[in-house]
Amino acid sequence: MVSTFLAGTTFLLFQLLCHADEGDAFVRVPPDIGQPDAVVPDEDPYDFNKATVALATAEYTTVIDKATGLSWPVETKKQPHGGYEYLFPVPGAKYVSRHTTIAVRDGRKVDDLSGKAGAITVTGAGGRAVGGTLVLADDRKTVIFAPTEPFQPLEGVTVSINQQLSPSWGGGEEGDHAFEWTFSTAASATAALGVSEAVQWEADFSQDHRSCAMSPNETIGADAAPQRKQGRRKGKGRRKGKGKGKKDKKLNEDKPDDDPSIIRYPRPWYRTVSQEFPVYEAYVDNGAAAGSRAKGSNPDSAPAFLSPSPPPSLMPGDAPLHFFGDMLPHPYVVILDGAGDIVYHRRLLDGTVGSDFRVQPNGRLNYLNGARKWTFRDPNRHGVEMSLSYEPVAEHRARHGYLSDNHHMDLMADGRVLTCVYDWQRAVPIDSADGIAGVVVQETDKTGNVIFEWRALDYLEVPRPEHQPHQRGDQPGDFFHINNCEYTPDGHIIISLKDFHQAILISRQTGKILWKLGGRDSTFTFTNEEWGEMPFRRQHKAHQLGNGNVLMWDNWEEEVPGGAPEGRRWSRAVEYQLDLDKKTATKVWEYTPSPPLYSRCCGSIQRMHNGNTAMALGAVPRKENNPFFLEVSPDGHIVRQLTSNSARSFRAFMMPFRGTSSQPARLVVCDDGGLGQEVGATLHMSANGVSGIVRWEVYGSRDRAALETMEKRLLRKSITRRYYEHAIPLSDVLPAEKKEGDFYLRAVPIVGEDEKKGVASKVLRLRLSHPHALACRCFDFDIAHIADEKSVIKTMQIAHKGGPSLLVMERMARCRQACTKPSCKSFSFDEKTGECRLLSKAGTREARGGSVSGLAECEPATID
Repeated sequence: MVSTFLAGTTFLLFQLLCHADEGDAFVRVPPDIGQPDAVVPDEDPYDFNKATVALATAEYTTVIDKATGLSWPVETKKQPHGGYEYLFPVPGAKYVSRHTTIAVRDGRKVDDLSGKAGAITVTGAGGRAVGGTLVLADDRKTVIFAPTEPFQPLEGVTVSINQQLSPSWGGGEEGDHAFEWTFSTAASATAALGVSEAVQWEADFSQDHRSCAMSPNETIGADAAPQRKQGRRKGKGRRKGKGKGKKDKKLNEDKPDDDPSIIRYPRPWYRTVSQEFPVYEAYVDNGAAAGSRAKGSNPDSAPAFLSPSPPPSLMPGDAPLHFFGDMLPHPYVVILDGAGDIVYHRRLLDGTVGSDFRVQPNGRLNYLNGARKWTFRDPNRHGVEMSLSYEPVAEHRARHGYLSDNHHMDLMADGRVLTCVYDWQRAVPIDSADGIAGVVVQETDKTGNVIFEWRALDYLEVPRPEHQPHQRGDQPGDFFHINNCEYTPDGHIIISLKDFHQAILISRQTGKILWKLGGRDSTFTFTNEEWGEMPFRRQHKAHQLGNGNVLMWDNWEEEVPGGAPEGRRWSRAVEYQLDLDKKTATKVWEYTPSPPLYSRCCGSIQRMHNGNTAMALGAVPRKENNPFFLEVSPDGHIVRQLTSNSARSFRAFMMPFRGTSSQPARLVVCDDGGLGQEVGATLHMSANGVSGIVRWEVYGSRDRAALETMEKRLLRKSITRRYYEHAIPLSDVLPAEKKEGDFYLRAVPIVGEDEKKGVASKVLRLRLSHPHALACRCFDFDIAHIADEKSVIKTMQIAHKGGPSLLVMERMARCRQACTKPSCKSFSFDEKTGECRLLSKAGTREARGGSVSGLAECEPATID
């Protein structure tokens, strides 16, 4: 059953973690550096942006798409700013970044900017002329004024459009498009921690009792088992209180209750996967997983005009499904296949985390990488774009001096980037010692020009303290907390504000608010909800489906200002249908895990092309074998489930994917009982990141040069692929005669139906008289220990004559053996250079191809 499913589908695991940056449940904001700049407060400090908020909402009419029959909002006033569709900064805006550019858009094409150098003039405080350059963005609609230098602190700025920027912008005389507006800048650049402050703050930081971090030694309890009960659906009664999962299955058995649909990963013989990797169990209903698209389902979809057709790697049915994510307690980004087995894992630098790891609309991979604990002021957070062979392609950072957020980033096929960012404002005159964490949505073109920017401080009232008491502790000033920003099917942008308990639709043309769902000032009335006027709270990944419905993971909250509706203490998935004319929201689908679980933060949700719904459950309780990922059918039947005591999921997606790798496959010889102590030395092979492997071929010869071509006559073993890593007795591939001299082995993965050869392993040299098998559980392959020079006890060269393409197990063993003094805590060996570094502490670990590392204290017999 499982092997049949493996051949047909695979599953991408996005964000296996309990994210340490996702709200007050995990992290305190670090202290401000320096004193807030002095400002003159408004008469009522909380009304500082009342002028722009008063103009924030757009009126719309409802238009029916003839092809689909679906209704969409269309603004009635498409050029609200003196004949212009979009101006940034917004007229009257306050506390704008000093690094901002100025954008003007009419909505129509611009021919060119020849002779238009003086079309836009900018004047600062005291009549100061602001120098800059006019730039035509890639969309050929947006004209950008890029100042030569940043604006001054708290500077009043006047922008004047003096002439038509293009003949196509209206048909009137020169001057018809003259327009002038003002804005003022922030007191300083966005508050980001410097290196020394960050180090000190990290040293002083201590997680509270709600922390998601956990000890690397925590493992799954022996008395827990995956839950496979039917979830509650619309129309079903709800059980009050928490149920208890079954405890009759033991996870230390290879197959609990001999149930082939439940498998524990990593498998017991895995040695090329670090022993710190989280242990989890996967359940798959193979029959349901292979089902076709459900009638009437509306999957997540990109706007048609933004992406005319999905890239080949995203076409439904074009590639097997995979699960993408990141796993804590150690920072991994991972891809799992349809059975839950590992396809790709990358160990990130200690102290960092990777989030929103998935296949992008441009067909490549991307994840957001930055510090784990001080997320909202991390100056180094950025998007890491990778090819489908996991090679870094580009880095993407927030513009205008802002700090990249850790929640969402879309990379479009035409080079545009849409992302959520944070703007810490220390001078906004409200009673928060840390100021305000402003929310910004930013879209850039392939050149890096900001062609759309939306700031919450221009459009939303800052909530007063009594409205958000839960925000006055761990993260003062984080009043909005954006956790999603993405395109809608009709090309607008929907955002999710966790601490407003609200999803907001923003016009991509003008930036004005079209509607609000939920919260204290919802545009819509809920018609069939039993949880009051605010039926969802602290939600995550609220987004719009192809049919216009809004789907979200509703975390809820245990302590609700004003009291919570009686009887609810659990999280759920929920979908609403909106009536744009009647202004009503009707619940059309929901799912609550059974037994019910409360996820205090984090989580995501996705409607798949087959009609199923995939969801990351976020910060569900630890030390219970709770599910952290679910895929359910429309009627609530569990199709896939991942459970663990250690792993938790921030975001998870099921996406079609085929991965390759430019790195050689990994081949090692171990003697720590991977297949049982009676077997002796074992040969282990894996290919990190390669999907679709159908079998392995192991070649052997006494002549190293002969293995360069791997002729069929040298084939020693052919192994049908069943798992990420395969292990066989070493004796199966060694010559039976003449146990002297050297023998060489090489493994190659055979990929796909056309059986192409993947990248083969390095040639492995063995001395037949003494193969030098390793206690592999004491080694981390392709992971380096990194430390400052003060921590390096000794650097030594362990040379050999074979060159960097030859793998010699003896060299790895010698490096570890050198780390015997009490002062040596860890070692790191470079296969290419032969350098062995002995360290006085457990170094910071990070993925590095060709590195082998480990701790001095390791008892492989006790690691099981």
